Amino acid sequence: MNIKSVIFLVSLFFIPSIYAQKSNVDKTVKTVAGTKDVVNTEHPILNSVFKNNAAFSEAVQQLKGELQKVENNKTQIGQTISELQPGVVKLSITYTTIKDGKSSAEFYEFNMADVDVNTIRTFTNKDVIQVQLLVGKKQKLIKKTIENQKASYQDEVMIFAKNIDNGRRLVDLFKSLVPLANEIIENRLSLKTYQEHVSWLESNVKEVKLTEKQYAQKLTANAKYPGRLELTIDEVANQKTTNTISHFNLANLNINSIYSEIIGDVIIVNVVTKRKLKSVKVYSAKELKEYVNNFSIYCESIEKSRDLQKVLKSAIALSEDKIEGSVPKIKTISEGIAIIGNYIKSVTINETTYSQSLSGECVVTFAKKESTASKMVDEQFLFNLKDLGKNLVKYYTDGKRVKIELQTNAGNKYLKHIVNQEVKSYTNKFEIDFAEIEDAVVAERVLERMIELCENTELKLVGSKKELLLNLKENIRKVEVNKSAFEQNLELKDESAVQFKTTEITEKVSKTRLYEFNLNDINPLTVQINTSSVDVFVTISTNYMEKIIKYYEDGAIKNYQNTFNIYTSNIEEARIIVEIFKTILQK
Repeated sequence: MNIKSVIFLVSLFFIPSIYAQKSNVDKTVKTVAGTKDVVNTEHPILNSVFKNNAAFSEAVQQLKGELQKVENNKTQIGQTISELQPGVVKLSITYTTIKDGKSSAEFYEFNMADVDVNTIRTFTNKDVIQVQLLVGKKQKLIKKTIENQKASYQDEVMIFAKNIDNGRRLVDLFKSLVPLANEIIENRLSLKTYQEHVSWLESNVKEVKLTEKQYAQKLTANAKYPGRLELTIDEVANQKTTNTISHFNLANLNINSIYSEIIGDVIIVNVVTKRKLKSVKVYSAKELKEYVNNFSIYCESIEKSRDLQKVLKSAIALSEDKIEGSVPKIKTISEGIAIIGNYIKSVTINETTYSQSLSGECVVTFAKKESTASKMVDEQFLFNLKDLGKNLVKYYTDGKRVKIELQTNAGNKYLKHIVNQEVKSYTNKFEIDFAEIEDAVVAERVLERMIELCENTELKLVGSKKELLLNLKENIRKVEVNKSAFEQNLELKDESAVQFKTTEITEKVSKTRLYEFNLNDINPLTVQINTSSVDVFVTISTNYMEKIIKYYEDGAIKNYQNTFNIYTSNIEEARIIVEIFKTILQK
């Protein structure tokens, strides 16, 4: 191989945005006069790339010699082939009418890797022999241009042979190009790190000019949020510009839902989110729109779309570790409260502002103030983190808002709800608003850890059965809820016989209920917290729901009962009563 051949082959290696970074190539390619082996064998991938590129170029040169002029009874057909870049060829076919000498030309651009090698064959078409090249799975990946008209895409191209022997040689040469092109595609990008992938995306998502439209595109990484990319597209058509900005996180994209499509002369790479969750933030004309679950990037060629898909998929896989590393590992509830507090203290969605705070330890208060020009809503939720379902903490989007919904285990209505200082019915879920998806993702993980830290907290009870009964008596007291009050008292006849008295007082009437029962008849599994509207109470029931609890109402003997309720001011007071009661029953 002489020096000119070496220089020619080296120049092929430096096609922009296709090959390894120049700094790496400089370290591996030597151009010293008289050197035959110009590739450093310490770099087998680059060595393979170089050899495949050279072999492909050599085969294309042979094809040039085999493509000949072909005539039928009406037309003279001229054919040439050239290499646009390794793996990609341009086929030019000129048709000249023998009678009047008028000519027309067709141009085809395609990657030989897209051709189904098993379909390359000769066939007779009336008075000519042709060689067919068909794209695998009938994908329209062959760009066809007639003169200066708008490009179109198709799934086949037909080549003319001088005779059957010429056709057979053409078939062999085209078949030899397919595996080489596949190897070239596999090795032409040498990106390794997450940052290298992001840098490639930033450099290669750019302006696309078409016959009737123009897409000015810019993709930039957001330094604040790992994995976050922001895509700006200005679409210019009919002297009108449409601006769209899409914010997305690589970790939220579905690696198996990245695909390209061709609409007219426009090549598009479509991307869909995981679980089709609407996690793509969209601005149109600088106004926030509703979140969506997909976006598109425009490409100037099939090859660009191919590389874009490959790099996106690799970047998605690499981003997962990047995101995981950004999630703080908390050890205390106060750490979690501080982290989430920074995300939620003020969230503005167009004309609405949500001022939020989280305070407490395991027993916490979440406050949210929703403010618009015309109204203000002040909400509070009081609850224990241990009552929340760790696996039920999920972020989602609702229109223009990003939220985390928190739900209680088993749907228990243990969350006290206050709106504008008025106590509402206990509920089993609430929502926290966030400004960004990334904030919600981190908060979701932090909240899960906070719930874990509180799950194992237990009330430690010590003492004899009698001491525990006295403790229970002290924790049963008068309760006031809205316009009602419950005066309650527990009397101990002995260590098993118990009398519970409650007087319900409203603005109009009062009613006294008295229950006499034996502790041995109470089923510990039925001692549980319940809520009804704004009331919190502990329900006590007998074994097998037998009606053996003696019952008096305003002093009159009534039917035996199998259950009764002890009212409390809140869930935590009820929790203490439940734990004491169950401990007594185990003595």
